[in-house]
Amino acid sequence: MKIQFQNTYNINNLCNFSSNPKVLNHNNKNDLFIRSTSFGSQINDNSFEAFSKWAQETHFTDNALNIIDETGSILGDGFEGTTYSIPGNEQWVIKQFKRGNYLQQSLKGPEIKKIKDISPDLNIGQAIASVKIPMNDRFVHHFYVLKKQTGKSYGVALSNSDFYTDATSKKHLESLKKMSELPISSYEKLLDDITYINKRGYKIDANNPYNFMVDWENQSVKFVDIADRLDDKKTRQYGDVLFALLDGDFGYNFKFSKRPEQEKIQASISSKRICSKFLSTMIRKHLKFSSTPNLSKVMSTEPFECTIGENRPDKKLEKLAELGLY
Repeated sequence: MKIQFQNTYNINNLCNFSSNPKVLNHNNKNDLFIRSTSFGSQINDNSFEAFSKWAQETHFTDNALNIIDETGSILGDGFEGTTYSIPGNEQWVIKQFKRGNYLQQSLKGPEIKKIKDISPDLNIGQAIASVKIPMNDRFVHHFYVLKKQTGKSYGVALSNSDFYTDATSKKHLESLKKMSELPISSYEKLLDDITYINKRGYKIDANNPYNFMVDWENQSVKFVDIADRLDDKKTRQYGDVLFALLDGDFGYNFKFSKRPEQEKIQASISSKRICSKFLSTMIRKHLKFSSTPNLSKVMSTEPFECTIGENRPDKKLEKLAELGLY
């Protein structure tokens, strides 16, 4: 259904997008506000029970170490560990942490144990199984099986956030542009997912945009590497996620880099559209920001200031409250 503002601000009209007036046209089919949800309606076919059955049928534990050492593609390699694909399988992945991948334990045979699903109604790339495979009579090889996420990593990785090269700038601009072109329904689904994850008591690591996977074909933003608990259960990380969608610290400092001015203009235009769609969707869904350091960063950016129509530091929170966002 299409939603129109009544007796409230139209965020899209607070910022001048003269370079592309189509973004202001809410008759555009890409900006229809569609009731949707990302969870609750589909059978979870990547549950532990499904994995356990599949593992038995395919003799997974006989081949798991070979997947890690040879046949599995590296999907991600971070400070904590490495994630591997499972050849011929699109439901799960292997994650081996750099600490604790070998344990002193005596097992007679491979062991697969269920891990409580922290997000049963939403795939956030969570672990569903712990696997131990004996190496000898004293040690075991230990790793986890996670639900597989589809899509491509968003923006510039945190490890490259200080490197403003042709390659990273191109990735930055392409990510912002594609994100800005997603329909309002994608932003609504995203906000539903943020609310669900935080209500479960878990924290989205929004410092690294690479923790966001985007399925551009299905116009869906997804999450990985969610494991830590929220410090404050009342926190809702809408500001943190908006910070990540603007490409985190790379995007925050982009205007201060030595990149060409035209690139900075392109980044600003896309960032304003992202802010506009994100905030207008929050207003429609009656959501409010929680105070977080990343929200403070977002609020100091020109695209955010332009979107809310206020650049005075002492007036920004007043304007957010006036808009029903704080």
